[in-house]
Amino acid sequence: MSQFSEALISRVVVRGFRSLERVIVDLESVTVLAGPNGSGKSAFVDALAFLQEALSKSPQEAFKNRGGFDQVLTLTGHRPDTIALEVQIQSRASEAFAGHYFVQFGRKERPRRLVVVEESCEMLLGPGRIAHRYQVEDGMWTVSAGGIEPQLAEGRLALPLMAGLESFALLYNALTSVRIYHVGADTLRAWQIPDRGTQLLVDGSNAASVLKRLRDNDPLSYQRVIQAISAIVPSIQKIDSTTRQHGREVALVFGESFVGHRDISFQADSMSDGTLHVLGILAAAYQEQPPVLIAFEEPEATVHPGAAAVLAEALQEAGLRTQVLITTHSPDLLSRFEPAQLRAVERAPDGTTMIAPIVGSQQEAIHRRLFTAGELHRIEGLRPAQPVAEE
Repeated sequence: MSQFSEALISRVVVRGFRSLERVIVDLESVTVLAGPNGSGKSAFVDALAFLQEALSKSPQEAFKNRGGFDQVLTLTGHRPDTIALEVQIQSRASEAFAGHYFVQFGRKERPRRLVVVEESCEMLLGPGRIAHRYQVEDGMWTVSAGGIEPQLAEGRLALPLMAGLESFALLYNALTSVRIYHVGADTLRAWQIPDRGTQLLVDGSNAASVLKRLRDNDPLSYQRVIQAISAIVPSIQKIDSTTRQHGREVALVFGESFVGHRDISFQADSMSDGTLHVLGILAAAYQEQPPVLIAFEEPEATVHPGAAAVLAEALQEAGLRTQVLITTHSPDLLSRFEPAQLRAVERAPDGTTMIAPIVGSQQEAIHRRLFTAGELHRIEGLRPAQPVAEE
C-alpha cells in the first residue's frame, strides 16, 4: 500500500531570490501557479529546490548550480543585498507537530565569500506543544537547543547538524524531501539501472523499477496508472519491464491490445513523447513512498489538450498522499482545479514577481459558473489579489 507523507509545507516566504524580491505563498495540498511566461513561476519552484539543495548538500553547491550568488540575487525593485527563505510546516494528520525555519544568506568582501547571516528553527511537538528552537547569527549560537552547540564552518547551515536530534529531524526530513520532477521522454526510453523503486528519481531514470514495485506491492495504484494511460492511448493495457539479455539494465515495456489481433509488446522507444511525459507524471504521483512535496513545471507540455482531465485527476489524487505544486499557463488544465488551489503569478512594472490567490471578482465568477478559470485566463489572465501580509 502506498504511504502518506507526514508533513505539509503550509507557507513559503522568499526574499531576494531572482525576481522574488518578497513573496509570501500559502500552499494547499495541491497548488497551481498560473501566469504567463517570465512571470516568476519557475523562480518560486527553484527557490524550493535551492533550499532542498542547500540543506541536503551545501549552500555553496546550491549557489554554484545557479551561477553564483550574484546570479540569484534580485536585481530589480529595491535590490536587496541578502537572500532569505522562510518555511512553515505542519503535521498532515493532526496537530502532532508544527515547525518554522528561516535562513538568510549574504556575502562578505576581502576575501569574497558566502556567509549565513542568520538561521533559526523552531519546532512545536506533542499534545502540550513543547517548543524546541535554536538560532545562529554570523556563525555564532545565540540560542542553543538544550545546550547543544556543534561547531559551524563558515557558510554552512546548522539544521543538517541538528537533524540528529529527533525534535529537528522532522523539519529537516521534510525540507530535504522536496522533489522537482523533470522526467524526459528520452530518459524513459533508455535502459535503466534497477533499484528498489520505492521513490522516483527526479529525472525518472528509475521509472521501470518504480512501476514494477507499484505493480507488485500496490496493485490498486498500478491500475490507476494503467487506467490513466489507456485514457490517452486506449490500446495500452499493461506496462511492464524487461531485462537486457547481457547485463542488469531494465527497460519499460508496453502491452497493447487490438480487436481482432493478438496482443503485442514493445519497448518505450516506440512511444510518443507526450505519452511518456504523462507516464513520468503518473509514476511520480502514485509512487510508493512519496516525498513531502512533488512539483512539476508545465505538466501539460507535449500533451494533447484532451489529456488535461487525466493529468488533473492524477495530481488531485496525489494531493491526498503528498503535497503537489505545479506551474502552468494552460487554460484546459486550469479549469480542472478549484479557485482555492490557484495562485496567480504576475510581474510588476518594477520587474518583481507577485504571487497571491486570484482576485475576488474572478473567484466569484468561477463559483457562479459565469466563467471557468481557463476562460478567464484566456480573456484577461488570472490576476493576483492583494499580497498576503507578512507577520
